[in-house]
Amino acid sequence: MEVYLIPTGTPERYELYYEAPDEEVVDTSEGSGFFHRMKVGFSEMLHEAEEWRHRRHEHETEPAGILVRMRRRIMGFVVERIAEQRLLWHMRNATEMCARVPSDLAEADANRVIRRMLKKDADHHFKWMLIDFALMVVSIPLIVLPGPNLPGLYFTFQCVSHFLSMRGAKQGLSGAQWTFAASEDLAELREVMRLAPPQRQRRFREVAVKLHLEHLATFCEDVAAPAGS
Repeated sequence: MEVYLIPTGTPERYELYYEAPDEEVVDTSEGSGFFHRMKVGFSEMLHEAEEWRHRRHEHETEPAGILVRMRRRIMGFVVERIAEQRLLWHMRNATEMCARVPSDLAEADANRVIRRMLKKDADHHFKWMLIDFALMVVSIPLIVLPGPNLPGLYFTFQCVSHFLSMRGAKQGLSGAQWTFAASEDLAELREVMRLAPPQRQRRFREVAVKLHLEHLATFCEDVAAPAGS
C-alpha cells in the first residue's frame, strides 16, 4: 500500500494522502447478530453517500421536506468523513506500507511525523467510537417512530467508521512494515502551497499528473486553502 506525505504551508505540519481503489470497505457476506447488522447498515449508508455525492448537484423541482433536508445534511457529513477516513479504513489490512515523502525530509523525521499522526488518529477514533456507540444505543427507542431512524443510522455509521479508522491507525503503528521513498515532486509542493490560488492550482495539477494521482490537486487545494474559505 502506497501513501504520500504531503507538506503544507506550515512547517512540521503534513497530511497523509491515499487514492483508494473502488472496493468494499467491510465484508458483509458472512456473520449474524447485532454487530453484523451494524456492518450492513454502515455499508448501505456508505453506498448511499457515494451515490449522493455524484448526484448532489442535480436540480430538484419540488421543495424538500424536513426529513429530506435532514438526510441531505447527514449525507453531506458522511461524504466528508469518507474522504477523511478512507486511508485508515484501507490501512487496517496492510502489512507493507510505502511512504513517498518530500526529498527535503529525512527518513527518520518522516517516520516520526507519520507515527505521531497515526497515534493521534488512534486515540481520537477510540474516544469517539465509545461516544457514538453510547449515542447509538440511546437512539434505539426511536425505531418505533414512523419514518427512518436518522439518528440511529448516523450514529451506526459513525461508530463503525471510528472503529475501522482506529484499527487502521493501530495497524500502521505496530502491524505494518514501513519503507520510505524520497520524491522531489512532493518537496516542490512545500513552496507551491504558498502561491496565490491561480498559480498554485495550476502547479498542483502539474504535480498530480507527474505522480499519476487523479484527485491530488483537489486535496492539495483543500490543504492550502485558509480555514473557513
